Amino acid sequence: MSEHSWAPHILARESMEQVGDRYDGDLVGSDPVGAWERAAAKSRAAWETADLAGTARFSFGEAPLTEYADQMLVDLTVHGWDLARATGQDETFDPAAVERSLAYARANVGRWDGLGIVAPPVPTTSDDPGEQLVCLTGREFRTAGRG
Repeated sequence: MSEHSWAPHILARESMEQVGDRYDGDLVGSDPVGAWERAAAKSRAAWETADLAGTARFSFGEAPLTEYADQMLVDLTVHGWDLARATGQDETFDPAAVERSLAYARANVGRWDGLGIVAPPVPTTSDDPGEQLVCLTGREFRTAGRG
């Protein structure tokens, strides 16, 4: 959720110093759903009007805003699957989101090694793009009888 709190600032080209520590600590309090909805709404509004030309400064250095968009899409796509899996809901991926996320993951999985942002890839022989994405981000993708 903190990523979505930061997004409007990053898209407005604010520096990490300008944002400061306002998103450190507990961001959800006693209302995690409300906190998520507020952060997601602000993030969505910022993305809808964002000019993705150029770069911004992140904790890992400077990067194109288009790369930031891809990172956010991977995050939302994979964590959406995580939540659906954990709560027994529909795990179907949006085909366009998984296609773009998978392309980004394939191109960047080697850079993720040792950063602690995802576990090492889980081998799969599946042709399913959603399963490939999940496995590239260090998750087990088991079908029926998930055991």
